[in-house]
Amino acid sequence: MSRLSIFSFDTLQFKYKNVLTKTAALALIGLIFVEVAIRTIIPAGQIPTGSWYNHTIRLQYEELQKLQDVDIFFIGTSISCVNIPPQVFDEELAQAGVNKISFNAGIAGPDYEGVSAALRHLYWPQKQAKTAIVVVAPNDLNTANPVVRERTQKYIHSFERPVFASLAVDFLSKFWLFGFRKELKEWLKNDWKFDKAVVGAKGFTPLPNKQRSRHKTSYRIEPEGRISQSFVELLLWLNDQNVRAILVRGLTKPAEKKLISAEQWQNFEKVLQRAEALPGVESIDVSSIEAAAEDFVDPLHIHQEAAHNYAKKLAQLFIEQNVLKK
Repeated sequence: MSRLSIFSFDTLQFKYKNVLTKTAALALIGLIFVEVAIRTIIPAGQIPTGSWYNHTIRLQYEELQKLQDVDIFFIGTSISCVNIPPQVFDEELAQAGVNKISFNAGIAGPDYEGVSAALRHLYWPQKQAKTAIVVVAPNDLNTANPVVRERTQKYIHSFERPVFASLAVDFLSKFWLFGFRKELKEWLKNDWKFDKAVVGAKGFTPLPNKQRSRHKTSYRIEPEGRISQSFVELLLWLNDQNVRAILVRGLTKPAEKKLISAEQWQNFEKVLQRAEALPGVESIDVSSIEAAAEDFVDPLHIHQEAAHNYAKKLAQLFIEQNVLKK
């Protein structure tokens, strides 16, 4: 044997192809095992949210797809989608001979910056309406709640995600290891946390007559701030789309109103006065139909039965004041 043979590495050669094939096979078996395990332990009825921020948005979008046409969009936060059932509103109008189809495009979770993004990127490309009932309350323009501000940015990111990226996320979410990745992280920290979404007809989000806890916050409304500006810009955008905007002050529990200082109420009114001066915008006084304190299940939302009554009264008010011309 030549002394040069000690520099030969022939004896160290591996059958890489076989090793890689076995490794890939074991990895695939492992992934299948994990996937089956996840599908076994995930509570029944749950599916991945995919490219949607949450199931509520997905279900609202599906409700909108069921409608051939929409005459009226209710626009706002959860103060809109929880407190005003469009089906009841439409039925009350119909009894007076005013036939309209409305949809509640209120978004539960963000402030008005997120509301604006949802309408422009999600709902408006699918259906267009000639009238928008814009529901707004002090909480919707509040800049003092960092939790809502952070959530709003996440909403906006999901609405503005490119189509190809959404398709990729939806495809990967078919594998529950990926689809439930956020829930799995929470499970490792604490316990399962799932989106308990219940969306009724035409975008309404009903709540049972049961008291709910809600994160307490202070109020700071900035007339020239980012949220107020987003609200005003949305109204200007609606006018550009030839949409008639009708401002309605959203519900707030009497005890919660007392937590808002006189200065912040003044700031809120400044924003609304600025909005009412915009082209294509008008407002209607709904103070006569305010919900009773016992109807609220938290500081901002009323229970389902109370919401039905409120929608009836709102429709009757519109009829009395001839807001929606026949």
